[in-house]
Amino acid sequence: MDVLEQSEDLRKLYACLDGLEQERREAVKLAYLDGFSRQDLADRFGHPVGTIKTWLHRSLKQLKDCLGT
Repeated sequence: MDVLEQSEDLRKLYACLDGLEQERREAVKLAYLDGFSRQDLADRFGHPVGTIKTWLHRSLKQLKDCLGT
């Protein structure tokens, strides 16, 4: 039963990630799955660190709202 619940949670997470703009989705994945720093992301996307920080903050809020947590 736990495996089914985890699978459903993962499906929901990916559905919510798909709701993000492409660059922001990629930034979230790189930051939280691959461990990229904000500076790494700024260099990769060509935006200031402050912009990346805002992207991540707003994206996490959007994911939280989407997941209903």
